[in-house]
Amino acid sequence: MGRPAMKILPDVPRVMDFLPRKDTEANLKYRFCKACEQYGLKFFNEYPSRNNEAPGCRFDVVIHNSKYILALVEIKRKSRNKRRGELWRGTRQCAKYLSFGRPVFLIYDDADFVDCLNTIHDLQSRGDYGQS
Repeated sequence: MGRPAMKILPDVPRVMDFLPRKDTEANLKYRFCKACEQYGLKFFNEYPSRNNEAPGCRFDVVIHNSKYILALVEIKRKSRNKRRGELWRGTRQCAKYLSFGRPVFLIYDDADFVDCLNTIHDLQSRGDYGQS
């Protein structure tokens, strides 16, 4: 037997108003990944680290060329009470990211995409993959 048909309860409103809220990190990450596609960059979401020194580290987005990781990207929702990036730079998370020896980009909004993607595109063009 198949699944039972979904029932619409008579006392439940059939229309829901969409009330815009603050932009979420998930929406920002989606738009960033779409921009990566437009730049011809390969990316991977929620990439787990393979570094024994940083177990449990999961990068929001890694940009790669199928063989090497070019850059690490952290997506943060803009907050009124934080100065852009200054507070994050002093965190354990930032220290872990930097320990991997690849450029780390902090994205707060769509305006940050262009500089980030241009820099990553330049790294790829130069063949800068960080290998020793």
